[in-house]
Amino acid sequence: CLLKYPADASCHRKGPFVFYGVYNPRSSSGLGSDNAAATVNGEIISLQEFNREYQSRLDYFQTLMKGKVDANLLKQLGIRKQVLDQLIQRILWLQEAKNLGIVVSDDEVVDHIQRMPYFKQKDGPFDPVLYKKILEANRMTPALFEEQVRSDLMRPLLISFLRSRARISEVELKQELLGQQRQRSLDY
Repeated sequence: CLLKYPADASCHRKGPFVFYGVYNPRSSSGLGSDNAAATVNGEIISLQEFNREYQSRLDYFQTLMKGKVDANLLKQLGIRKQVLDQLIQRILWLQEAKNLGIVVSDDEVVDHIQRMPYFKQKDGPFDPVLYKKILEANRMTPALFEEQVRSDLMRPLLISFLRSRARISEVELKQELLGQQRQRSLDY
């Protein structure tokens, strides 16, 4: 864990492991087997992680719809697929950032978390006890939350890096502008 906790708090990081499996979108639940929701380039998305994200999304809809969420509506909206797609995208972003050598330091993660208003008493400093309670209420460990924060901080760095490397020729720019101009004239 990156943040310091009271003596009774614990944080355990698990080492990497390898999972050989295939995501099967046709399985009865739309998820893979053996406690894996999916595997992305050898990296596992556990059913526990999927279920936590899915429950979070359900809680959001429950709040939004004042507790009147219909199972058929969730199915029509494809919430399960959306959650899995989001988890897959997160891993792909992280893998690409790692390939390019883009990293977010532990200090950056800690600083970001400590500035989050959710973990502060009224107008006060970061409260590690409140931090732990909020994470527990959301079924998260500090290590998992810190990795999600790292991921969230890494994505804009990766996007910025990729944008800075994108090049477009003058001919391509003119073609794009002409295409947009033609589109506008067809729209009217």
